[in-house]
Amino acid sequence: MMLVTLLAAVGIVSAGLGGFTEANTRLAEEFPELVSRPGGLDYFTPQIWLSFMLLWLFCDPMFPQLFVRFYGARDERSIKLSMVMYAPITAIIFICPVLIGAWGNLQFPGLTGSQPDQILPMMVGEFAPGWILGIMLAGAFAALMSTADSQLLVLSSMLTRDVYKKWIKRDASQTHEFIVGKILVVALALMSLAIALTSVETLFETLTKTTFTGLAVLFPTTVAALYWKRANKWGCMSSIVAGEAVYMGFYFKVLPASLAGGFLPVVPVMIVATAALFAVSVLTSPRSAPGG
Repeated sequence: MMLVTLLAAVGIVSAGLGGFTEANTRLAEEFPELVSRPGGLDYFTPQIWLSFMLLWLFCDPMFPQLFVRFYGARDERSIKLSMVMYAPITAIIFICPVLIGAWGNLQFPGLTGSQPDQILPMMVGEFAPGWILGIMLAGAFAALMSTADSQLLVLSSMLTRDVYKKWIKRDASQTHEFIVGKILVVALALMSLAIALTSVETLFETLTKTTFTGLAVLFPTTVAALYWKRANKWGCMSSIVAGEAVYMGFYFKVLPASLAGGFLPVVPVMIVATAALFAVSVLTSPRSAPGG
């Protein structure tokens, strides 16, 4: 539903601007910096460009909800099909809002702060009746809910099984776990809502600074646990702690941005996480059994 509505949104907005070619021609004439690197505000330097490629590569396989769905796949063919189709579908879904956002400079120039986060509904609402905008927003919310409910379910399951049952109530029955999990879903949802309502950052800043980089830290540990026999629990835990510590240092500006050498923090964070994993695993006893 989101894929169809995004393609429709591109068609509606481009038609309202005089056609796809006319919209891009005007954009190139009035905002030439937006159709060439390094882009607006000279942001997309080669280092930043490469950083985003690496960030997506490292963080995407670590999404908890995707991990769970991999385990629930019907067969190996289903997983392979998902891998093949993920790239083109994601490319289409990503390029549509980027196009509309760039064209938004033609219709709503000078937006600041979190205002650019609203550019897609603003542009569609400018060139289409309200009911069409409603359908398109429903498509966006459908995709959002699909992701959000999966994340909430996985997080509540992790907290219930790995924290509550292991450390608080070891003899909890399945019914008891089910009730605790439901309570945690509500609590996590309300916590997320509170963060969203009080955050002063834009959606772009939130994703790049928090979610994606934090998840990317798990990549070395996951790969090592699957493919490196010398890796052990001490190396994996050290990797996660060291990587997240460096990430928090950049986030709270304890570490100067200059230490990243022009890259996003994910690059030095991944270097530290990988180095910690290797060093601690080599210096400590190897695992004696799978999962040791």
